[in-house]
Amino acid sequence: MRPSFVLPLGLAAVILTLAGPAAADDDVAPAAEATTSVIVELVDLEIPGDAPVVAGLLGLGNDGVEPTAVFEELDLMAAEVTSSGLSSLRRAAGIVSVRPARTDLRLLLAESTVTVGAAALQLSGSTGAGRAVAVIDSGVDITHPGLAGSVIEQGCFLEGVPSFDARPGVRVVELCANGTRSDTSAQPCGVIPASCTHGTAVAGIISGDDATYTGVAPGADIIALRVTAVIEGLADQGDPEYPYSAYIPEAGVLAALERVYALRGTYDIAAVNLSLGGEPGSCTDAAWEDVIGRLTDAGIAVVAASGNDGWDDSITFPACLPDVISVGASTSTGTVAAFSSSSPDLDLLAPGSPVVSTVLPSFDATGFAAQQGTSFSAPHVAAAFALIGADLPPGWSVSRVRNLLRVSGEMIERVTVSPFDRDPRFPELRLEPVVAFEPFSDAGDGFWVEAADWAKVTGVSTGIGGNVFAPDLGLTRAQAVTFLWRFMGQPDFGTASGFGDVDPEAWYAPAVAWAAAVGVTTGTSPTVFSPDDVVTRAELATFMWRTAGEPVPGAISGFSDVAATDYFAVAVDWMAEHAITTGTSPTTFSPADTVTRAQMVTFEYRLADADLAWVGSVAPPDLALF
Repeated sequence: MRPSFVLPLGLAAVILTLAGPAAADDDVAPAAEATTSVIVELVDLEIPGDAPVVAGLLGLGNDGVEPTAVFEELDLMAAEVTSSGLSSLRRAAGIVSVRPARTDLRLLLAESTVTVGAAALQLSGSTGAGRAVAVIDSGVDITHPGLAGSVIEQGCFLEGVPSFDARPGVRVVELCANGTRSDTSAQPCGVIPASCTHGTAVAGIISGDDATYTGVAPGADIIALRVTAVIEGLADQGDPEYPYSAYIPEAGVLAALERVYALRGTYDIAAVNLSLGGEPGSCTDAAWEDVIGRLTDAGIAVVAASGNDGWDDSITFPACLPDVISVGASTSTGTVAAFSSSSPDLDLLAPGSPVVSTVLPSFDATGFAAQQGTSFSAPHVAAAFALIGADLPPGWSVSRVRNLLRVSGEMIERVTVSPFDRDPRFPELRLEPVVAFEPFSDAGDGFWVEAADWAKVTGVSTGIGGNVFAPDLGLTRAQAVTFLWRFMGQPDFGTASGFGDVDPEAWYAPAVAWAAAVGVTTGTSPTVFSPDDVVTRAELATFMWRTAGEPVPGAISGFSDVAATDYFAVAVDWMAEHAITTGTSPTTFSPADTVTRAQMVTFEYRLADADLAWVGSVAPPDLALF
């Protein structure tokens, strides 16, 4: 059973979890009561996707609960409820949990192809042909000359759009073509600029084929899924001169994600683009994580914009969810856009301030316009999955591609008021090194492969020869300090270390000289380093802890084989606190075991992504991912 929680709701939209048929309700909702949209999570009901049938099975009738759609794959149902209907659902025996549904989702607004390296790949013949990207957005103008023939599938999902009858001067001016869900059309794409301009611009960044403003993957196909209703009478983002706004129902976005999952066997779908989002909150949600996890496991990347609120410690929902690839905006001058939200969880940056792309003629008579926002950044990354797919080895997971995009990016600093010596940095998308990358021949599967990819991209490891990494080989002390020396940027301390058993002409002499000079090692005695001895996990923990400046850990690791009096105890506590190690089991560290090459690169890779693991007196290296 998924975790559940209960929150007071009033007339807010809610998600409900049901454990079985709902009990009959005695309340009768007043005819004049306003309704609001809810999403009901069902527990594995083997039922057809028919709302009236589901209502009958759950014992729902004229009690203020009107099911409007069923998502069979996700075991979810959308419904309209009155306040009394919500009360009846709460009293029903089968209810497990109730929570407010998201009502704050909003849209987050071809020169950039040169910046990310797509233009060069296009010249060499890579276009993304044969692959598709799903654009869950405001709809796409399929008649736009820059998108001719790109849209191969459409749909409109507005489940959960509430009634605005009670709001003076407010009306819905555009829904789906027939006013209800459609799996075949994302239209209308009317003349109102708020209609399809946003989705059309996103689609143009992905696969626009105009000679001047070419998309990242001009050969890729588009699956256009509309999830916005155009509302008149509500000021857009506080601008009273802009009379239209887009309303995005949460149930509609979930339905669109389910639709993409259903189409996975029909098209070769590389990614889903979500240039929309809302307040992050706790950023956990079982329904979203379920469908996004399914898409990810199916090899479909889910990419989302980080948000335009300028936060430096938080990104929007759903970008903040674990399996979602979050994208912030960079500027044409190579900085992080001031409006772009970021946090340590932000995966990538891509151009977003400004970007020229396809728009409706009512927005700009030329059919193209420069706009800015993280909405424009996300499709660069979604398109990248289509563009580079043919150049990567078969069978790569979304996670591994995501990692390669991150470690191949160009680090850009965001200037903020920071408690650290260095402002946070994020990788901006670069595609040419990704396509040129050749993984180690034996890096096929395992906990260490993403770390090995990072090590090869950065030069931390060149393998043992013949493009072989040899993950299970034990590591010597000479090799261990060489890994760390390369990670720290190969600082020049000469070749004289003071150890009698280290020949100044040895390949590892510069690394040992550095390690001795900065205190990473004190040798096995004052005059002996023992370069050919194997390095134990205890020794390596100590080397790494000293490399980071000997930070004081805030917690004890709890490993049963690490005593507080051991010389390496503080180092292991530090590694555990920052998830650099998880032990050889939940309760053991195995300090006397020999470090393998797989463990070495994994420890270093984790340290490279651990911004809080360093003390202020030590500058993290340029190879760090923060």
